Amino acid sequence: MWFLGLFQAFKASKNAQIVAGIALVIVVGLGLYIWIVTNRQSDLQDAADQARNQVQAEVTQETLNRTVEAQDAAEKVRTDPVARRDGCLRHSRTPENCD
Repeated sequence: MWFLGLFQAFKASKNAQIVAGIALVIVVGLGLYIWIVTNRQSDLQDAADQARNQVQAEVTQETLNRTVEAQDAAEKVRTDPVARRDGCLRHSRTPENCD
């Protein structure tokens, strides 16, 4: 292992070995921290993307349902004489023209 070679290079001085050991612990700890934070951010981004896609799918489905309902209602007004007269009375300024 490369760090054992590093320790042997500092064999003459115990203080150098201690400093090298502390530096090694700091570097490994910092690398581990960066790895954990990066993975956490990636997981959060994936969860946010999944939630956004789910909401978008629900909104699209609701829009589709309302469009179908509106088309059905428009078709009913075109084909049903009672509904057509009711629509005319609702929007006309002169109700006598609706008969």
